[in-house]
Amino acid sequence: MNGTIRVAVLGASGFSGGELIRLLHDHPRFEVTFAGAKGSVGATVGESHPHLAGLDAGDLTMAEMDPEAVAAATDLVFSALPNGTSASLAPAILDAGVPVIDLAGDFRLQDVKKFEKYYKAPHTEPELLKKFAYGIPEINRSRIKETRYVAAAGCFASAAVFSLWPLRELAAGRAIVDGKTGSSGSGIFRADTHQLFGQLSDGPSACGRETYDCFGAFAATYPQIEAFLRQGSDDSSEPNGSCAQARPVGTGTFLPC
Repeated sequence: MNGTIRVAVLGASGFSGGELIRLLHDHPRFEVTFAGAKGSVGATVGESHPHLAGLDAGDLTMAEMDPEAVAAATDLVFSALPNGTSASLAPAILDAGVPVIDLAGDFRLQDVKKFEKYYKAPHTEPELLKKFAYGIPEINRSRIKETRYVAAAGCFASAAVFSLWPLRELAAGRAIVDGKTGSSGSGIFRADTHQLFGQLSDGPSACGRETYDCFGAFAATYPQIEAFLRQGSDDSSEPNGSCAQARPVGTGTFLPC
């Protein structure tokens, strides 16, 4: 693909969408030509994110996320939508020949049974799961380059994989990853009381003690770490098969291999 790449950002009014627009602005080949939203349709990107008002994309009016309109206006789609939303939009966009990079968890797990177990919902497009490459380009570059489907890794999984990858053989069966997140990790629309500043400031706060589900991220993170470390990367000579089953060992703490 030569020249300028026209990009759509779906979920442009959220934290991830706004940060993505900022990063894309600094890239010499990307131009944000479509900003998709749900609750902020009609507002400009700059109105939702005042710090982006001076960028070229700041004047874009956020529009309904109609797959046909998205595909017609762009060469590449980033979906920064809440879990469960991308799966309903991705098939029509992909059918139109436009690649999709999903920043949520809809396509991170290739096993539909594990997806339904950890995300506690049926997957609406299970046939697409195995087509998505796990989006850690530093390790999985060749697989990403040959596909139009990319599921960006989440924050906890990325931190764990980067930390464990060089030592994956040595760490097998005894590595512990203790993860902490800020209150913005759950996105802009979560309003659970355990995320109020007064409850979170000046120290860590345990959450999801019974289910290991903090901000909807923990429960689905450790099977991603396990699966990626088991299979290795497409760039390695042979897959890594030394990791045992990942499991939570405490609130926000995981034993990935």
